[in-house]
Amino acid sequence: MATLLLSTVGTAFGGPIGGAIGALVGQQIDGAIVGSGTNEGPRINDLAVTTSTYGQAMPRIFGSMRVPGSIIWSTDLQESSETSSNGKGQPKTTSYSYSISFAVALASQQIARVGRIWADGNLLRGANGDLKAGGQFRFYNGDGDQAPDPLLASAIGETCPAYRGLAYAVFEDLQLGDFGNRIPALTFEVSSDSSNQVSLKELVPFATDQSDVLPQIEGFADNGRSLRSTLSSIDNVFPLSCITALDGVTIQRADMPPVDAPTLPQAIKNNEDNVGRNGGTQERTRLASTTPEPRALRYFDTDRDFQASVQRAIGITTAGREVMLELPAAMKAANARNACNQQTLNTVWQRDQLSLSIAELDAAISPGSIVKVPEYSGYWLIKSWEWMERGVELSLERVPPKVDSDTAASPGLINGPIDELLSQTRFFAFELPWDGIGAPGDPLVFAAATGTGANWAGASLYIEHDNALLPMGNGDLQRSMIGEITTELHPSSATYFEEHASLLISTINEDAPLSSTTINGLANGENRILIGDEVVQFLCVEPIDPTHWRLSGLLRGRGGTEHLAAQTHPAGTRAILINDAISPLDSNLLPSSGAAQLAAIGLGDEAPVSATINVTGVSRVPPSPVHPKFDVKSDGSWLFCWTRRSRGQWRWPDSIETPLVEESENYLVGCGPVDDPHVTWQTTEPQLALSPAQALALHTDHFEEKIWVRQIGTLGLSPALLITTIH
Repeated sequence: MATLLLSTVGTAFGGPIGGAIGALVGQQIDGAIVGSGTNEGPRINDLAVTTSTYGQAMPRIFGSMRVPGSIIWSTDLQESSETSSNGKGQPKTTSYSYSISFAVALASQQIARVGRIWADGNLLRGANGDLKAGGQFRFYNGDGDQAPDPLLASAIGETCPAYRGLAYAVFEDLQLGDFGNRIPALTFEVSSDSSNQVSLKELVPFATDQSDVLPQIEGFADNGRSLRSTLSSIDNVFPLSCITALDGVTIQRADMPPVDAPTLPQAIKNNEDNVGRNGGTQERTRLASTTPEPRALRYFDTDRDFQASVQRAIGITTAGREVMLELPAAMKAANARNACNQQTLNTVWQRDQLSLSIAELDAAISPGSIVKVPEYSGYWLIKSWEWMERGVELSLERVPPKVDSDTAASPGLINGPIDELLSQTRFFAFELPWDGIGAPGDPLVFAAATGTGANWAGASLYIEHDNALLPMGNGDLQRSMIGEITTELHPSSATYFEEHASLLISTINEDAPLSSTTINGLANGENRILIGDEVVQFLCVEPIDPTHWRLSGLLRGRGGTEHLAAQTHPAGTRAILINDAISPLDSNLLPSSGAAQLAAIGLGDEAPVSATINVTGVSRVPPSPVHPKFDVKSDGSWLFCWTRRSRGQWRWPDSIETPLVEESENYLVGCGPVDDPHVTWQTTEPQLALSPAQALALHTDHFEEKIWVRQIGTLGLSPALLITTIH
């Protein structure tokens, strides 16, 4: 009688495909056809990246995997230019940026979703679906009803395919500045469903009615190789068995005994001469070891962004070359180590062989079935049978017991990219007193911006004109320190350094660039912060928590903002650190006075973020005079005196005459309200003398009115300095 190999039975009942399955599954029988399996199946390589090779096979995805995809359509590079101004009288700078639109095929079947996307190893799309570069992303899952992408349809025309049955993604106007102005090397996290599981029914739907789940595997990609290659690679780690019957072929886990595994009948006993070596018709042997036990498993680790990893079996290492299994599947480290431990145990236990003869055979039992054997513990796999004159002779192999599934393992360290939602933009525009740099006639206007979270990559600035947004041409806004004061800031004379004064601020982001300085640092203009519209300097910084700070040792009313220091700043007043992070705005694009509407657009902004800048001219008018004096002479005349200051002079250098800056020296002295004075005088000197008669009339007609002075600048009047009140 001839032994029926699985390949023979498979061909008889399943045709050529059945023959391939029977010959290749498990490598348990017919080794000459199946081969050693050492180099069979898909291999573990470093993560492949997107290509555009014509005729490349597209994978079928089971569970979740990281795949490269294949570019199936692309435009040429699209060039954009932007000209920015470096200030009045300075040359302009033109910068160029590039974008491209393209489509990438991902899988040859319908899939559920696309998760993260990596570009040159960095995250291009986060787990929450946020694109971290400029452009748009669309995904088509490959169902039978999907319509052509509108961008492809507009470029290709009526012949544009819908790619039904092919899952693909489309990038529109992807900005390439972060990728060297080229299409980056892309990989995609693709999921076939929401379960993140792989079952044999999905892999071989025509050959099994089992729903055997491979619990340790979270993803597998069939890259178009033969079914033999796919099943062989799985069988190397998770043994499979093939059951042939009149109704077809069934593939199932060979290491997962069914709950109701049948029990074979008692073996035949006889006293004829052709008995076994043990005097009966059953014989148990242990095969000699022909290959060392596998000690390591290479796989794709889901906790390391699907990068190739290795886990080794627990135990003493053996001499000689290490046998490493390769399974191109996505797994967790603990599951991979457990599978490697199990396969090491399998290699030892599967040497336990049993031969016996039985008189009858259940129709439900065939080669590939897992059964129980009387007088023997555990479970046994029927490898083959042979019809003999006195019954059926079976060859069985011991099914190894399950190892502990709670094995601990570490995936190793990985410096993966941070995946945070893109922050929305917060920004403000403001005017500062002139600091002596640049043309004194240009408004000194700045924008300060930041994000509501750590993942903010800047924003582009625009000005609104005729219901359209025009680029300001200052490049992207950088992250500035923006916050607010949390306690009331009381009025100050802004005359002396207030050593014991302090204020509390909260910042939008953590790790604000705040640090203490020295008195010399204050004298050199360090540690300036804008509270409302008042410029304040601070000596010491005390962090309270990552977003709250105490600033102490204050110099108030800097740069000519003493009149603002005389006011109370309530809690919630805006606070902006004045440093190199704030962006100067092109004054040529702003009105000389009045309000202008600005807008900032960052990657995380669903709509433009608006801010209003009111150009008051504070940077183009002189600061108010100081050191007022009022003297009544013996003859009854009055003398008003003051000291002038000039724009750009934030310090008071000793023995140095303060430059005028304005075209001429002129002052306006008034009596009564500053905006609507009763009497005014003009003088070209920092003093005003009134005769006794003028003084008497002023005292009679305007008793208890205020006398003030303002310097007349080339482009406006300074704030008023109170000289005295008439008594």
